[in-house]
Amino acid sequence: MSDLFASVANDQQSLRPLADRLRPATIDMVVGQDHLLGPDGPLGRMIAGGKLSSLVLWGPPGTGKTTIARLLANHAELSFEQISAIFSGVADLKKVFEAAKVRRMGGRGTLLFVDEIHRFNRSQQDGFLPYVEDGTVTLVGATTENPSFEINSALLSRMQVLVLNRHGDAALDELILRAEADVGRRLRLTDEARANLKAMADGDGRFLLNCVETLFETAGEEEIDSALLTKLLQKRAPSYDEPCGIHDILMNLREFGWEPIEENGKVIAMKGADGTVSLEPAGQLELSGAPLENLHQTCAETGRHLEQVKAIGERCGVGFLGLGMWPDKTREELPVMPKGRYAIMMRHMPTVGNLGLDMMLRTCTIQVNLDYSSEADMVQKFRVGLALQPLATALFANSPFTEGKPNGFLSYRSHIWSDTDPHRTGMLPFVFEQGFGYERWAEYMLDVPMYFVFRDGKYIDAAGQSFRDFLDGKLPALPGERPTASDWWDHLSIAFPEV
Repeated sequence: MSDLFASVANDQQSLRPLADRLRPATIDMVVGQDHLLGPDGPLGRMIAGGKLSSLVLWGPPGTGKTTIARLLANHAELSFEQISAIFSGVADLKKVFEAAKVRRMGGRGTLLFVDEIHRFNRSQQDGFLPYVEDGTVTLVGATTENPSFEINSALLSRMQVLVLNRHGDAALDELILRAEADVGRRLRLTDEARANLKAMADGDGRFLLNCVETLFETAGEEEIDSALLTKLLQKRAPSYDEPCGIHDILMNLREFGWEPIEENGKVIAMKGADGTVSLEPAGQLELSGAPLENLHQTCAETGRHLEQVKAIGERCGVGFLGLGMWPDKTREELPVMPKGRYAIMMRHMPTVGNLGLDMMLRTCTIQVNLDYSSEADMVQKFRVGLALQPLATALFANSPFTEGKPNGFLSYRSHIWSDTDPHRTGMLPFVFEQGFGYERWAEYMLDVPMYFVFRDGKYIDAAGQSFRDFLDGKLPALPGERPTASDWWDHLSIAFPEV
């Protein structure tokens, strides 16, 4: 009987992903962060002294932030609570704080680990203050963004910021050795392929181990050279910062005459004679073409764009897929681009619909922009466009797969839009009503809830607030201020009806 239970346990262990099986069980097993965890490092000293303070762990993905937080909780004998600022809100925080209070009354503390803590808005971050100050929780926040810009100064003053390094060659080699020991055989890589594998990982230990697991599963005993490595691993959506990632793709467009547009030091778009190439939330590229006179010119412009990105993609080993939705990726497998408005939108979307994050991260489409010569011309084109939209959706339906399987839809992209945010999406019956014109459209836009206000190079979270209140100087996010023309143009960009 004991052999049976042991067999079941071994089977369950083998079903866990390699990166999870190799998650360090003790502090001394963590690689690549000796400057923090060594005897003279700040965390090493805290562990030796038996006293843990609230922390911000700032570093790239896959460097051990979650693992270190768990191990610190174990060393300090604290209960470990984990939440994500992307998927959690005020209600979730209240539950965590109440549970921590109960534990504290029983003599046990709580380490609250907040992943992507920079995605909480200022008022949500302020909510941590009383519980950090009175010791209800020891707060450990993880972030990939500079805490000085993204975390409230009041909260930041109560936390120690520690910087995690990208894993260097030695750390990545150690992870490969541990993976080989776990699997029980050597990974047969040429020296060049091994160097390329580490370069692809870009210091991300988790991604490296996922790649190694794929290679063990697909290559068998065959020796893996660079060509085979590329063939076996071209499954990941490119991140922003990795070599030949989204940043490099955008910058390579300069050879075709495009110039970069930056936000907080990050390239988020390119501008040129053919309009702009902008960046959608998970790295989808969007061509917003220049004003042209006829469809033939638009066709030529689109052709130039496709030729340019394909030429760059071939050099970088990146392909471009013309589908309405990622056919095989989960939300979690997709990167998030460094545009300030996206953090606000990703927090707000789950509060108003079930599929808003899928819309942002997993879909793309072609949008037609038409100019008009008068109010009457606008109304006529609006009505014709809205009437034809269901036909266009049917004609160009191209999203039948979700996470590698048929989803039962011809256009799952269209279905996603039906459960994104009813206040700013869908068909607009009032467009067909008598008297529709500029004024009625402006009234509609005034009722569309806000996302943000852009001030001094930063996005201020105003999600769900009223532009009418903004006009009256009563916007909670900016009390006493009134909107500028630029604020109105920004607001016009965050409604997403079918036309």
